[in-house]
Amino acid sequence: MISVRRRGVEDSAEWIAVAAGEVATGFYEDTDYDIRPAPTTEQMFVDDVELLAASGWFQWRPCFYAGKVRVDVLDVSGAQASYCLEVSPKANKADTAKFAEMIAEIRTFDQTLLGGMSAATLAFGNAGRPSLHSDHVLLARLRQYGNLFLGTVADLIRSPHQKLSADRQMLPLARARRLHPTALRERQLSTLLNSNSLAVELLDTFQVHAWTSAPTFDTPANRVLLCLLKRFRATVTAIRGRVTLLQIGNDQEEQRKRLVRRLAMLDHLETKVTQLILRHPFTAVRAGPTGSSGLTQIAAHPAYNRAYRIGCAAMASAIEGEQSLDQLHVSPSWGIYETWCFLQVMVCLEQLLNIKLEPIRSKVVGAQLALHAQSSSGHAVEVLFQAKFPAAAPHANMRGWSISRERVPDIVIVEHNESCCRSLILDAKWRSGRSNILEAMESAHIYHDSLRIRSGQTAIHPNRCILLLPGESEVENLGDPEFIRTNEVGAISAFLPRGAGVVSLSNLLKEWLSPFKSK
Repeated sequence: MISVRRRGVEDSAEWIAVAAGEVATGFYEDTDYDIRPAPTTEQMFVDDVELLAASGWFQWRPCFYAGKVRVDVLDVSGAQASYCLEVSPKANKADTAKFAEMIAEIRTFDQTLLGGMSAATLAFGNAGRPSLHSDHVLLARLRQYGNLFLGTVADLIRSPHQKLSADRQMLPLARARRLHPTALRERQLSTLLNSNSLAVELLDTFQVHAWTSAPTFDTPANRVLLCLLKRFRATVTAIRGRVTLLQIGNDQEEQRKRLVRRLAMLDHLETKVTQLILRHPFTAVRAGPTGSSGLTQIAAHPAYNRAYRIGCAAMASAIEGEQSLDQLHVSPSWGIYETWCFLQVMVCLEQLLNIKLEPIRSKVVGAQLALHAQSSSGHAVEVLFQAKFPAAAPHANMRGWSISRERVPDIVIVEHNESCCRSLILDAKWRSGRSNILEAMESAHIYHDSLRIRSGQTAIHPNRCILLLPGESEVENLGDPEFIRTNEVGAISAFLPRGAGVVSLSNLLKEWLSPFKSK
């Protein structure tokens, strides 16, 4: 058992006891905690990152993420116990219920957008299509199901599937139980059977073609399972190579912190699966293709069926499905907020324009998601998520760029036709507090000053650059419509599910879209 308390308020903070296998709540992002371990604890890891110990406690600070976090505790004997701490966003940004609404809305639209690389996890299924972070998904599934899969295989091979083989071979007549049809064509046998007297000694010396049967483990079910084990080993080897080269994600420093634990887990799986492949009955299985007969046999054998299902789950990289059984890493809380803001903008545009936005490959700039609609007059509106404005000059056949370094605003709305174009930037900021908001306004000014989109023969900057903030307004003038019209920058506060900011955005877009609606 471990105990956790908020750091900095030692005299008044209450220790929260956490038992192995349970989910403990009451923890918040961007907050310092002390974790008190059992006396025999030697090391403690949060999402494969080792925690530092000071004054007898381990120190932990969940950064900007929300969800379930895995804590692994190793004692002096090498035994491991796992705990689960549920982290929530800070209440001055979004309470747990509103954050859950954001996640639910993203799931409804496309839950692969929730996948990410933070320490927090949420529940997902393993159907559908791979996420943008498939390597992270694969690592999580190998950790969750790998040992279980190999343990299940180790159990079933104590009593493996077998069948009786039917073979033709030469046997003494006395041992033959069933003659092969070719034996009847032998003249010596025909003569022997037609003779009036049959010498007993001939039964032992006369050889005939006969059917024989013997137990064999070279069955379709064992072939399919051997193929699955080899695919599992290849998957572990491939992901281990990418882990070693720090190619799981973009932040190599974060990967380096997790390297030792990840390699230890993968090496253990690789060793264990290799040992199984070299054991009976798989050494008795001949190489060859697997077919429907193997899957049929597996489906009819409960132990094989369970091993096959767990093995497939261990190598799945999809994160959709009706059954949410797997705890997989998700985006940081600010990434979830950015995605939810994009969906709200999309819904707002569809309601205001009475249209249905459809996917498109934008010719303005590259983007993670791009949706558009077109009016009968030839004017089009596009909404881009995580749009990349390249540095210095536009890419080939693109209309947008940054006059300084590459810029990636969260949401870009573009209204254009063949000769003219205008744009509006919305940047979601998971910030609260007056000083943080004023600091965040820097991005609005940078985007307003640096982004360009070619309109005919000229290059124009965005008409407006607005921040979307989850908390209540703490800098009133930034949200004033007149201030935004005059300065072309500003902020919308309380932009949350059923928050006042949703109405404010609708009013802002209604005004900005009025030229489009009139065309």
